[in-house]
Amino acid sequence: MQMIDRIVNSFRRRRETTPRPGVLVGRKSNELWREYPADGLTPQRLVAIMREADAGDLTSQFALFEQMEERDGHLYSVANTRRLALTGLPWEVVSATETPGWRSAPSGPRGDRRLADETAAWCDEVLRGLSDFDDALAHLSLAFGRNISVVEIVWKSSSQGIQLAGLIPIAFDRLTIDDDGELRILTEDEQFKGIALPPDKFMVHTPHARSGHAMRGGLLRVTSLAYLAKRFAIKDWLIFAEVFGMPVRIARYAPNATKREKRELLAMLRQLGA
Repeated sequence: MQMIDRIVNSFRRRRETTPRPGVLVGRKSNELWREYPADGLTPQRLVAIMREADAGDLTSQFALFEQMEERDGHLYSVANTRRLALTGLPWEVVSATETPGWRSAPSGPRGDRRLADETAAWCDEVLRGLSDFDDALAHLSLAFGRNISVVEIVWKSSSQGIQLAGLIPIAFDRLTIDDDGELRILTEDEQFKGIALPPDKFMVHTPHARSGHAMRGGLLRVTSLAYLAKRFAIKDWLIFAEVFGMPVRIARYAPNATKREKRELLAMLRQLGA
């Protein structure tokens, strides 16, 4: 009984805490600035980016994932199809009276049933009244590929208590993983270690395609090596297509040509094929 009492008391203390009103993280002022790790990407650099992510520094990995989708139309189509399968569905808040658990339980007072229906209707009205609700769902769906996505819940104080005011997507370069594998968020005051997620303040979507580290098993991480090989192949084909059909470039120099003249002639040939 002692263990049960401790669990119940712990749950009650958690329910008594109220979420922090206002914006804790919000959007970054310099969201237009970003890294471009896919430019000149090599196998060695790709391995380094993945190891940085395993160590908790996720900035380069998320920047790489964004560029991968921008540059590979097929990869973007596959990832976006999975996301639209979620965000494209109609949704509604269902009353607890319509769940199997309620039907199998003994019938309670009529007031409980009416309260459950009114609560569901009120929640549905609040969510549909949020102008940024669809944007938040779209951002959370980006976890299909990145394996994690976070949205900040903005609460406001009123005469009726704490109410939901809005949802703000958290930029991926604000996310980090500590030594214990726990997710933390980088803020203006904590730009290196970040802060722990306060209760009832953030929504975190983690599909977890595989167990273990939060960054392993995501669609974009798994396909990163295939993406790199594909980019190399495309680059080779573009170079070939550019010179295909062009006449062979031949230059001749006199027997008495100097080394400087030979170098200049070779440079001219290379420029013709560039």
